[in-house]
Amino acid sequence: MSQAPRLDVLRRPDLPGLAVVKGWDVAAEIAPHAHGAVIVGLLLEGGRELRCGGGKLRLEAGEGFIVPDGVRHSCAPLSRNGHSYVVVTVAPPLLAEVGRTDAAPEDWVRPWRDAEASARLLALAEALGQDADTALEALCALAHVLRLRPGPPKPRHPAVALVRAAIEADPAVPHDLASLAALAGVGPTYLQRLFVRETGMAVGQYLLARRVAHGVGQAAAGEGLAQAALNAGFCDQSHFTRQCKRRLGVPPGAYREWTGVRGEMREGERKRKMPPAAGGLRPPDPPNEKQF
Repeated sequence: MSQAPRLDVLRRPDLPGLAVVKGWDVAAEIAPHAHGAVIVGLLLEGGRELRCGGGKLRLEAGEGFIVPDGVRHSCAPLSRNGHSYVVVTVAPPLLAEVGRTDAAPEDWVRPWRDAEASARLLALAEALGQDADTALEALCALAHVLRLRPGPPKPRHPAVALVRAAIEADPAVPHDLASLAALAGVGPTYLQRLFVRETGMAVGQYLLARRVAHGVGQAAAGEGLAQAALNAGFCDQSHFTRQCKRRLGVPPGAYREWTGVRGEMREGERKRKMPPAAGGLRPPDPPNEKQF
């Protein structure tokens, strides 16, 4: 792999809670983080090391992984040449609708290697660019093969909800732990503990993650990188770029968003087709038979 790294993200406005992320030649190490969704990934080229709870999981091309929502982890490519992968992110409420009721709930990182599951995941990645019904059917098929089921609902505290809402409303505001704790009506230490329990991240880490997401979203929509950095709350473009690499594995200029509408991509007025999966792994034709 010698191409410049790139990250393509596909979402559909008519199917919230589901997204596909394709990483190409990503060679950067990703800082510890957690997701608000269940992550189902497949390595296409190269390898990845997942670190979680003091343990390490090494994955090669053709192998997959599942990371439950809220589980803190970090990841890195196995070689400096990077790796390519496809990841599906599923919000727990959506997975609860389509998941296996007879399966064990997802509560920790688990690897998998299954040819049918690989085909189903790639089919889902393709289907999300077509229409919501096809994508939902493909998600059901993937959940059936991998026996996916969300973990039990986590306890929710109103203080965390208030702080998350304040950050989401405007991540560029110079938030700090003391002021956010005062807003929520709790002490800073207690807020930090609540936040880690519910999200897997400290308040400052969550804020940085939301700023990066806000900044790359603006850049993907056509905003200049310098202005996108300022709009997201970073002091300058270099700080934005550094945090983007730490949290996404690519610089902001290598991040692209697809709307899922007519296969178009958010990047100003430019459009580009998504390339086929690397490593000879290509999405199969969607199955004709109903899975459920």
